[in-house]
Amino acid sequence: MLLVSGLLLAPAAGALQEELRNDGFEGGQPVTFQAGFIEGEIGAARLTPSITCPCSLESVSLLLGGSPETVPIVLHIWDDPPGGVDPGPLVYLDSFNLTGSNNALQLIDLSAAGLIVTGPFRVGIEFTHAGLPSIGSDTDGSIAADDNFILADVSPLGFFWLRSADLGVTGDWIIRASIVPEPSSPDLLISGAVFLVALSHLRCERGRG
Repeated sequence: MLLVSGLLLAPAAGALQEELRNDGFEGGQPVTFQAGFIEGEIGAARLTPSITCPCSLESVSLLLGGSPETVPIVLHIWDDPPGGVDPGPLVYLDSFNLTGSNNALQLIDLSAAGLIVTGPFRVGIEFTHAGLPSIGSDTDGSIAADDNFILADVSPLGFFWLRSADLGVTGDWIIRASIVPEPSSPDLLISGAVFLVALSHLRCERGRG
């Protein structure tokens, strides 16, 4: 019975957090760093939870490289219902200093920000400089065309959202997010129920011993 309890507990613990990503990048694989961004432009990814939300947005991670310089970036997060090129309402905005690395993902901890997502959302990286370091895109030969975007300076008309594939980008931005269900979320309630059932079985088995 102890073994059965352990098997029940493993899925429950794993269900408490989900990493959202469009890219297929794994450490050591080749990537492309887009050197064409200029100040004020944004590379962004739409991320869609597969678990039931509302969920707490715990962190954002990204691959920023091509140069080892330390640069400020501006992190944007929007509510982002699928189907459009423009994002929905902005829900978060802050700046961070990041040092370029070709292999190590940058982690931005948002656990204290109190951000709650209920469905698809967009994570954008705004550049305060031109060129490198810049965000990477994977090179696995595929792109989720409706989930990768650029806010581009289309002079003299201004800034416009475009699908990055329409500008010749062939890979997914390496921009990810980790979410955790809120206590009222059905996924978290199911996980807690599984834990309690496993604990009850374990106590019964010990009582028989």
